Amino acid sequence: MKKNIDLKTKILNESFRLFLTENFEKVTIEDIEKATNRTRGAIFYHFKNKQHLFETIIKDIYFAEMKKFNSAINLPVDIQYFFDEYKSPCERIISHIKTFDKEINAEKAFFHLTLQASMYYPNFDAIYSKIANEEHILLSNILSHSINNISNNDLKDIIYLFLNISYSNTFNNAFSSLKNRSVSIPYLNDKSNIKKIIYHS
Repeated sequence: MKKNIDLKTKILNESFRLFLTENFEKVTIEDIEKATNRTRGAIFYHFKNKQHLFETIIKDIYFAEMKKFNSAINLPVDIQYFFDEYKSPCERIISHIKTFDKEINAEKAFFHLTLQASMYYPNFDAIYSKIANEEHILLSNILSHSINNISNNDLKDIIYLFLNISYSNTFNNAFSSLKNRSVSIPYLNDKSNIKKIIYHS
């Protein structure tokens, strides 16, 4: 049984590497055989066809990386530790790609795979949005739990950072923007206003 699981994982990982740079419709079964060093009989023992293999890659690797934050976080959290460690969903997938293959352009591979998934994975956009929205809510709750434990100046910066992340900037880009910011935001001095912003009420 373990041998079969290891073989399935190998097929999945090597096919993942293939789809990071190749378009779904252009990848042949022969390409997958060559990439995995396995016969089509061994491949089809674990996956019904190329579509099933691709869908498993997106579900078990792409979406699994996206969900890591949502499944791992427990409230309350140390806000400083959170900011030091947090990566956006996109950054988590890119980091996984970098770990998986150090030779590849991870950012380019991420956008390539995302485009392929949007075309060939059923309901990809809806699932992606659902995971992103769940993280958005969790981020809101983390900030809400932290409101009473940090200074107003820190809080203004945190909300500014949160709003940047909410508008699909990566965490690092948002943080860079925060460091360069010199304009104050007066209405964020009131914690009740901050809560309204967090909960969009």
